[in-house]
Amino acid sequence: MAILNVDDNAPSRFLRSRILEAAGYEVREADSASQALAYALGAKPPELILLDVALPDGDGFTVCEQLKQAQPDVPVVMITSVYQKAHDRREGFRAGADAYLLDPVEPARLVDAVGQFLRPSSSRTIVEPPRIITDEHGQIVSANAAAARLLNLSIAGIQDRSMLGFVAPGRDVMAARMRQAVAGTVVQVSATLRPRDKKPFLATVDISAAPFERGGALEWVIEPVPDGR
Repeated sequence: MAILNVDDNAPSRFLRSRILEAAGYEVREADSASQALAYALGAKPPELILLDVALPDGDGFTVCEQLKQAQPDVPVVMITSVYQKAHDRREGFRAGADAYLLDPVEPARLVDAVGQFLRPSSSRTIVEPPRIITDEHGQIVSANAAAARLLNLSIAGIQDRSMLGFVAPGRDVMAARMRQAVAGTVVQVSATLRPRDKKPFLATVDISAAPFERGGALEWVIEPVPDGR
């Protein structure tokens, strides 16, 4: 069994299973916290767990903690249509989640999120995604090396620039999404980003409140969309 798909909502669970099976994965399903723990802690644990947060007999945060205590090397991808605030996302990562997705998730993004953990060539090595910290107006406070490379700048050169300057078109829409994130909602939006001296590219951008780094207010996680998606 490669993936355990946990969700009490049958239509959502069915749809995700079919998407992952079409991508070549073996999937087993569970509809409750107790069933998920029984499968995950059994003789043949899954290679990855796709875990809904709202379950009828327990919350996904507690389940995630229990799973990680027993099987720390099994990736857990949490997914939710209810717990979409920034503090919910942080709670998921504190519980041990390896990724936190907001439902509905585009099929390509679901497959990509799972694939980063299960591709044989990855050997379970998790590559940090492009990550940027800005103030509430989008002014860049800091960025990791992956983000600097993606926008074709050095880590030092990217600081103090405006994230909106890399958005083309749709700056007004992105500014509105930033205000939502400052208010506490985790925002996931598709955007065209324009790096310095390179062709624009389509990306999925997560924006969430991040008041923890040298005055930073927002955390941006950028996931480029593969060609043809």
